[in-house]
Amino acid sequence: MKRWNGWGDKKVIYPISKHAERFIRKKIGIGFKSRGVDKAFLLSKVSKPKIKEFPFSVDDKFDRLIHSFGQSFPDWLKFKTGLEFNVPDLVCYPQNEDDLKVIVDEAKKRNVNLIPYGGGTSVVGHLEVVDGAKPNISVDMSKMSGLVNIDEYSNIALIKAGTKGPEIEKTLNAKGYTLGHFPQSFEFSTLGGWVVTRSSGQFSLGYGKIEDMFLGGTLYSPNGVFHVKPYNRSAEGVDLREIVLGSEGRIGIVSKCYMKVSKLPNILNVEAAFFPDNESGIEAVRFISQSSIPLTMVRLSLSKETEGILNLASKRLFVGLLENAVKLKGYSENKCLMVYAVAGESKQVNFYKSFIKSVIKKYGGLNIGAFIGKQWLKDRFKMPYLRNTLWDMGYGVDTLETFTTWDNVKNLAKKIEKALKGAFAFSHLSHIYPNGSSIYTTYIFPLEKDKYDTFKKWNSLKSRASETIVENGGVISHHHGIGVDHKTYLRQVKGDLSLKAMKSSFDAFDPYGIMNPKKLVD
Repeated sequence: MKRWNGWGDKKVIYPISKHAERFIRKKIGIGFKSRGVDKAFLLSKVSKPKIKEFPFSVDDKFDRLIHSFGQSFPDWLKFKTGLEFNVPDLVCYPQNEDDLKVIVDEAKKRNVNLIPYGGGTSVVGHLEVVDGAKPNISVDMSKMSGLVNIDEYSNIALIKAGTKGPEIEKTLNAKGYTLGHFPQSFEFSTLGGWVVTRSSGQFSLGYGKIEDMFLGGTLYSPNGVFHVKPYNRSAEGVDLREIVLGSEGRIGIVSKCYMKVSKLPNILNVEAAFFPDNESGIEAVRFISQSSIPLTMVRLSLSKETEGILNLASKRLFVGLLENAVKLKGYSENKCLMVYAVAGESKQVNFYKSFIKSVIKKYGGLNIGAFIGKQWLKDRFKMPYLRNTLWDMGYGVDTLETFTTWDNVKNLAKKIEKALKGAFAFSHLSHIYPNGSSIYTTYIFPLEKDKYDTFKKWNSLKSRASETIVENGGVISHHHGIGVDHKTYLRQVKGDLSLKAMKSSFDAFDPYGIMNPKKLVD
């Protein structure tokens, strides 16, 4: 069962050792262990709905409560401490496209806001109820899930938008296929959410980002039903797929998607290597990105993240032996860890591995084989569970991410971590391109006794880091999207004309202003 006031499945716990506790306290001091608030307290804050009857809706207080937040840090303060929050007036559960059309048409007729809800995993405020003047209805897509059909001749699958990651892979794998999209939220997020936020997955180097997989689909908007045919490209004017991608619920609700799928590889091999410092690691990854070798994943943890990984690891004996090995090679505390994946037929995999090992050697690295790689693959969706553990210890956790060109990667990563003074901040490069890379930064900081002081601390950290990104040549989001948390900075990175063009496209689909209002742009 999914936690309603934390991350993930209730059965999954991310334990950390006494050594890890001492490591965190040494880095940032002792945080305040909040007792938190219970469900009854939060339910007492749920106001009466402004609207009572609506097609396919429920007005259950708890249902409305859990549909009022996602997984951003302000969301955590809401369900953990009772920080002020608004809830949707009702929650709708469409079961098919006919239901969805009725919901959108009725909302248009009654001037009611609709907030699309997929898996509830947004970390930038996509689900926040920000327009309190009008009734707000959360449209939960969970009942519109499953594979519609698969064209095995063309490698195209038609999938309902409310389908979660595990169901997508289980269904496709049974037919010998994979979508290959594995975001950190894979277990709970949905296909529709991936599309409208321009999501990236861990194996994006091999399979592409969601924009490389999304071929078309159907979207229900206040101005009508929008169909995009599953063609990779055409010269018929503007690519209309791009209007759907990254729209964040502002133009309508996606009902189903045509997706490019791939044959399951015979072999998936994940290994790891150390480099003596960030410079050598970044140069190796840049060289790999600019080669034509089709690897599945390359992920470089910079030195501070590598330090965190080694100190938070549960297998201390193995880590000790590993650190002794790299010390013998002359590596210092500035070492960084690279995890890489190759997939395909046996001969292909051996060739790719041979290539990447030659690159590791060229840049002074040490290949350490498959143990860490296998552990990473096994635990790759568990990292967000650390948020639950650290909260109970008195610490908050948040993340931010950006993209910049290779000439600026090292500089920007260093500046972002420096901007997060007072927190333990660490970064990795997880989505690489021939011209640059994403930078993904996690930061851990002590909670304050007063919830408003904790919010102010988070807001200061987030603001300083975000300002550093936009002032130093980064995009404000590589794959989390904009929501409400990044909206302040979008004008700086996009410019007025871009925002005007974006708003114009929203108005074409939703001239009534009822679709997820005040997200992305005002």
